[in-house]
Amino acid sequence: MALEVTDSQIKNALGDLIKNSVVAMYSSAGANIVPRVHRRWVLSHNIGESSALLKALEGDYRGKVHCWMIGTEGYKRIRPSRGTDTLGLAVNGTLKQHQPDVRYVIKQYKIWVYIQLDTGNDEINSENRLMSEIEYVSNEFSKYPKLNLVSEQVQGHGELNFTSIDTYKFGELQVNVAKGTLDIYLFEQF
Repeated sequence: MALEVTDSQIKNALGDLIKNSVVAMYSSAGANIVPRVHRRWVLSHNIGESSALLKALEGDYRGKVHCWMIGTEGYKRIRPSRGTDTLGLAVNGTLKQHQPDVRYVIKQYKIWVYIQLDTGNDEINSENRLMSEIEYVSNEFSKYPKLNLVSEQVQGHGELNFTSIDTYKFGELQVNVAKGTLDIYLFEQF
């Protein structure tokens, strides 16, 4: 059976989980913060385009840059191991010898966060808000290993990791940008 879980379903599940998590985080503090969530990559490769697509459409930050964006990063196929060699290292199966109809598929997604720069003070500023959102959303992801997707093919996901956090200019605005990745593990038998 080919993969029944589509890329669109995965991105929608990721987007729903992100949006609901951020809303819950801020509403527990009495704020109405609703980030804009794009479930596809809407910017070209160049950072620094117009900020219009990154601005929140509702809530207390309406009209300010507050956005999460999900895009496809990579795709891997791995055969199940058929044992170990003399050094204890896994040996991958070959097409003719071991489960030729089984694959593990790893879909990799880039998840970026954009928050309009607000230097504020040592306690309240956009960089601290960015880190709080990242930590909260990452913790929420851990509670939903299958991302609310109902399919035996979904085996789980890796950790949501952010390897680069920096400030970029989008038109006239300065924006904190965090660049993250997430692996989704699927099982395919055909």
